Amino acid sequence: EDFLSIDPHYGTSQDLSALIASVHQRGWTYMQDLVLNHVRPLRGATDVNKVVPYNRVSDYNTLGAPDRPLSAEEFGEYISDSLVSASEPTPVFAFQFGTNSR
Repeated sequence: EDFLSIDPHYGTSQDLSALIASVHQRGWTYMQDLVLNHVRPLRGATDVNKVVPYNRVSDYNTLGAPDRPLSAEEFGEYISDSLVSASEPTPVFAFQFGTNSR
C-alpha cells in the first residue's frame, strides 16, 4: 500500500487543496498531523509483506513488543518523504508529530 498518498476513502489531493484554501480564506492556519509510529488498519489486507516502503514482517512490531525508536536510521528517509508528500498539495504551515514516547 502507498502510505504517502491520500487514502481515496477520504478524497483526492485536489479535495485537500480546496479544503486548505477554504481554511486560509477564513484566516485560519492549516496544521498537518503526522502519526509516524503506527498506521491505520489495513482494510482487507491479510499479507503485511505487501505494505511498502517497509515490506518485511520484521519491520513491524509484534504484540507486546516495544516500538522501534524513531531514531532508528531507516526511519529518517521515510519521515523526510512523509513531510514532503504531506506538503505537496498546498503549503503546510505547521506539522504535529505523533509518536510513542515509551
